[in-house]
Amino acid sequence: MNALLELSDLACRLAHQDPPRTVVAFERRARAETLVVCSVALLGLLSVLVSLARVGGLEASEAAAAPGSLAATREAEVTLDAVREQAPAASAGAEECEELPALSGARIARRDEWTEREFRAEYLALASAEELAARVSAALDLQACRAEMLAGLQVLVMRESPAAAALAVRAAHELELRSDALGESVPRAFVAWLERMGPRSATARGVLESMAGDGSIETQLRAAALRAWIAALPEDELGIAASRFGREADDTVYASALSSLELRRSGSNGERRE
Repeated sequence: MNALLELSDLACRLAHQDPPRTVVAFERRARAETLVVCSVALLGLLSVLVSLARVGGLEASEAAAAPGSLAATREAEVTLDAVREQAPAASAGAEECEELPALSGARIARRDEWTEREFRAEYLALASAEELAARVSAALDLQACRAEMLAGLQVLVMRESPAAAALAVRAAHELELRSDALGESVPRAFVAWLERMGPRSATARGVLESMAGDGSIETQLRAAALRAWIAALPEDELGIAASRFGREADDTVYASALSSLELRRSGSNGERRE
């Protein structure tokens, strides 16, 4: 700005000087005035360019700070959309048995870390009973993780699959029965789950009956299935259990049948006395 003022003053002084008295003087004065005008224009242009550069730098710095949060927002939206697209719809049979879990984006990304509830949701989303039975059978073939095998067997019952009893007996024959530091064995955990489901699920009671009546299944597991079955039976069906296991050859299973039937009868008598 100081340079512009000085050039302007110089131009004013030149304008108020006496007219040149010779051609040479006139030419010199004209050159000087032209030089002053060009200098003023050049300085003005430089000033405009500096202002534009400052504005451009400010916009660039603001744009550089924005992409991080914008990218994070977009990533969160994409993840949420993926979860919504992949989350299975609840079936009528599932609502009668248990509340369906929701799948999170993290679990979808790491299937090997899914829990029993999340595998159950995946199996419940399968379209047909045939596909469900095939998937559970494949999981047993591969001896998949405990959560997946247990969830598959549970969904067979929840969907009232005709293959539920056969695949449950197969799991009792082929899978490890001993529990360890990783948790309870799949067959024993499944019998415990069936015991909770038995009073309200005829399919669960049918699976327990099949396991209890298979003499090739390990004795303690058979006895546990039998106790769970008798505990879940309607009162008018207790005679079926008494006639079926009244001549059981396995002493442990026979003792379980007697104690369970006596417990049910004493409980029924107690209710009538009240």
